Amino acid sequence: MIDKTDWMYLQNLLAKAGNDWGVKAVVAVLAAFAAWVFPSEALRTTALMAAVMILLDTLSGLMAAWNRKVPIQSAKMRRLLIKVTGYSVFLVVVTIVARAVVVGAEDTLAAQKYAVTATLGWIIATEAVSILENLAAADLPMPPQVKRWLKERVGGRQIEEGE
Repeated sequence: MIDKTDWMYLQNLLAKAGNDWGVKAVVAVLAAFAAWVFPSEALRTTALMAAVMILLDTLSGLMAAWNRKVPIQSAKMRRLLIKVTGYSVFLVVVTIVARAVVVGAEDTLAAQKYAVTATLGWIIATEAVSILENLAAADLPMPPQVKRWLKERVGGRQIEEGE
């Protein structure tokens, strides 16, 4: 349980981080980079939705593992970091390619928006399917059509817990 001393320590730690120019510089660089990859408000909102889907996938995986009494392993949590890194690198590559292929200034931005939107759509769809797999692994009730589709999708193998 967190007591008042812990909260004060956390407050002091965050205050020190907020006063540290190194932390501010890193946050500013990350914000500028995110604005470059997601140049419109719609893309930033879609990227936030993708991040929420990744979080929901992680939480549903933990729930499935907990329901099946499977121990949570750090290797599975490491896969989350690898997945997020992989998605991020892929988005950066898509952005660079979209900007390099189309030469006109307006066309370049439009090509980037289409390419990044398609990539984010793929990420969201992938995470949505993974969430359904986790819910099935947690033995939660779902429509038989969805269960049948999931069984066909995973090729008859048992749906893994915690993915």
